[in-house]
Amino acid sequence: MKRCMQTGLIVLLLFGARAVPGQEVSVTAEVSRTRMTIDETLILTVSVSGSELGDVPKPVLPDMQPFIVIGSTSSSSSSFNLVNGKLSSSRSVRFIYQLKPRRTGTFVIDAAEVTLDGVAHETTPITIEVTPGASGSSQPGASRAAPTGGSPSSAAGQSSTAGQSSATGSSQDAAATPDLENTVYIRTNLDKRRAYLGEQVTVTYTLYTRLGLSNARYDVVPTYTGFWMEELFSAHHLDFKEEIIGGRRYAVATLRTIALFPTVTGELTLEPLSMICDVQAERSRRSLFDSFLSDPFDTFFSNTRQIRVVSGEQTVRVLPLPGEGRPDGFRNAVGDFSLKAMVDQATTEVNRPVTLTIELTGEGNLKTVEDPELPPLGDVKEYQSGNRAEYASGRLRISGTKTWDHVLIPTVPGDHTIASLAFPFFDPDTDAYRVTTTEPITISVLPASGTQAAVVGMPRRSVVRQIREDIHYIKPETVYLGDQGEVLFRSTWYLLLHGLPVAAILATVLYRSHAHRLRRDAGFARRRRARNTAIGLLRRSREQLEQSALDQAFTGISNALYGYVADRCNLPTAGLTSPRVVELLRERGVDEDTAALVRDCLDACDLARFAPTAHTAEHAGDLHDKARRGIESIESQLSRDR
Repeated sequence: MKRCMQTGLIVLLLFGARAVPGQEVSVTAEVSRTRMTIDETLILTVSVSGSELGDVPKPVLPDMQPFIVIGSTSSSSSSFNLVNGKLSSSRSVRFIYQLKPRRTGTFVIDAAEVTLDGVAHETTPITIEVTPGASGSSQPGASRAAPTGGSPSSAAGQSSTAGQSSATGSSQDAAATPDLENTVYIRTNLDKRRAYLGEQVTVTYTLYTRLGLSNARYDVVPTYTGFWMEELFSAHHLDFKEEIIGGRRYAVATLRTIALFPTVTGELTLEPLSMICDVQAERSRRSLFDSFLSDPFDTFFSNTRQIRVVSGEQTVRVLPLPGEGRPDGFRNAVGDFSLKAMVDQATTEVNRPVTLTIELTGEGNLKTVEDPELPPLGDVKEYQSGNRAEYASGRLRISGTKTWDHVLIPTVPGDHTIASLAFPFFDPDTDAYRVTTTEPITISVLPASGTQAAVVGMPRRSVVRQIREDIHYIKPETVYLGDQGEVLFRSTWYLLLHGLPVAAILATVLYRSHAHRLRRDAGFARRRRARNTAIGLLRRSREQLEQSALDQAFTGISNALYGYVADRCNLPTAGLTSPRVVELLRERGVDEDTAALVRDCLDACDLARFAPTAHTAEHAGDLHDKARRGIESIESQLSRDR
């Protein structure tokens, strides 16, 4: 029976729509079942697909008198093919309706109609048989309790909390959305829930899914209020691995890992991280990873919907540093450090410079460590010549080396000793204060040589000589006072010079008004800097492309386009999708060619992030140029209409 249904669906998909000559457009209709009971619900899916598909209007449904439409939603997906170096793309839009039969019998769902570019496309009618239901049967899709026992949210993992998933779309489709709480979720792992002020807390976000993901992007990223944040890892594309949790098979991918250093004490909350994912509820498969294989019939035998996945909220208890045993000179350094000091030469002459180098190495937030204090140096002048730092994140711990250079100039001969330097810090592993010190350093200073003494000695006295006379006549001879020409106040230069202050005042008023508007009107400020910001991101992606960093280059192009449209429209970047960008551009009068160019660039970037092997540097360069042309075209059109 199942094989017959699949064969019938293939026939419907191949012959169910009448395509317009010259256009690759397909309109089909399919149902979740052709025989059902009156207690069950029916899923009707109208699919519109094509290679040059723009905005698709909602289908005009036939008379649905034998059924009640109890929910509806829609989803879209894009696919790309690279053949002989030529990239082709197609887009598919699905309109999903949940139907409840009113009575038993055999009914025909007549053809649904979709009008594209003035041409009507119709689907093939479908026959449905509704039989009486068994007493006490429950309606599919009704709310149900979360499973117990094998629930992923109860799986092992220190300080882990499963997130929640919610489908996005029409508010009427709640009953049509499957229970995804234990199917797609984000887990937040903390290496500790109790930490001292300034101690590192490592947070890892991991995505778990039992369904295929055709697209995924961040929706809301936490701000980490009360923490100093350093990113240790961020996934440019999802690298899935297989895990068995509670007897269920999951695809698992690490999203990002960060290091947090608390800056305040008390109970601090980590806001949830959320993502927008396009998931495919496919037929049963032999292996979970079959969901990610390229099957030409996958898009037809799967229901793709967009969901929002949210991680769980976490709390960290931050303790103040103990007051007992705090050493003198402690400057809130927390971690495990060692201090070392050295000079470039142990013997020098008076007024000859010596470089003192101080190195601090260890684990901890070195970026907030203050400069160490030098002991009294006596007859030695000291000048700080700079500092440098090298940071690493091995074993998911922030570590590195920070170096300070000091130039020392002795002014008198003899042996000069630089006393031991001390650097106190708090070690959270031992819950105690520690002090790392350096060995004393002795510098032997010899008397200055003859040449050097002449250079630094007192200047020679010289004889004062007369340069010129100190009294001069103002008028050495009589000046003829004749006609001097045009009256000064009538000259053009005189009037222009008097007009300059007025022009300067007007320019100042206009500039202050413009600057005030930039400060007060955030939307105006974003529109003003939208182009320069986007061009800067594109320039950076070009540099990454020249360094063969294709993933970063595609991400930069996508961020430039999304950021440019968000700034021009004064909207947050989070939540923007390719169809939404096209809709915003059309609302503002941007022509169809430019909107289609931007949409193609965004779809290609999304594909490159999750299928990087299908793209080359040449394709990335071409995509970069298209994105640049699209931004310039939008800028010229919006500036002209303003």
